[in-house]
Amino acid sequence: QALLPPVATEGVGEVRQAIFMAQESETGDRWQLRLSDAMMAVAQSQPQLEHNQIITKRRRVLFEVFAGSCELSLAFHRRGAEASQYDLCLSSDQDFLTDDGFLDRLERDPAWDIVHFAPPEASGDPAKDRKFNDRVWAAVRLLHDLGRAFVLESPHGASLWDHEGATELLNQHDDIEVWNLDFERFGASESRIVKVMTNRPEWLAELRAKSALRPSKRPSTRQWASRAAASGDEEEKQLRMYPKAFAEAYAEGVISALMAATPPAPATADAADTGASAS
Repeated sequence: QALLPPVATEGVGEVRQAIFMAQESETGDRWQLRLSDAMMAVAQSQPQLEHNQIITKRRRVLFEVFAGSCELSLAFHRRGAEASQYDLCLSSDQDFLTDDGFLDRLERDPAWDIVHFAPPEASGDPAKDRKFNDRVWAAVRLLHDLGRAFVLESPHGASLWDHEGATELLNQHDDIEVWNLDFERFGASESRIVKVMTNRPEWLAELRAKSALRPSKRPSTRQWASRAAASGDEEEKQLRMYPKAFAEAYAEGVISALMAATPPAPATADAADTGASAS
């Protein structure tokens, strides 16, 4: 959204989707792109990383919920991995608070290798925030009960972490870990601390290695959130974007773990014949 900011919305009926504008540097021609096309255009405009088995198997790797700037999805796209995004700013039918079919689809649809949740700040309405947090923890618990990978990332002072869902998961399951992480260690212009919970900590070993307690003499997460809320729209977007180094380390960790767990492809008949002839 930073490289190709949405400039309009279109849709059928009551559903409205973000439309992105791209302009060719040489001819000046302008094109309207839907999200999937815009993601492909941005990914292809940046250095491509070596393809791997994940591409050939066409597996569903990342589902980014509350995708915002889609930085994580782009990092996966650059590695040829499939990623999908869910956010109200991308489509009006992706309002997590009112999307009663979200959990059903999460369970029924083909599984994603990992689902990443990055919920926004609390609205300030206690009843609304309670409903929102209930839904987040219901989704996280569902994924864990199904044996699927999840990551939940939110400011360490967010009300989400005071919910009983957090306590229950940590008390009942030894495979779930929580740590604090400062985005400044990944190149952010200032300290921004989030709490990360996942049932696949080994996939994110590099991120976990850079976990941090609250640094002294630096803005707290609440101070950062207040400043972001008071800033202009463009400045706020920049503050809320993931540092590229974080997104790249995240994607590399997940894909490397999936590759390590993927059995090598069986030898083809031609390869077997060639080996037999050589022997």
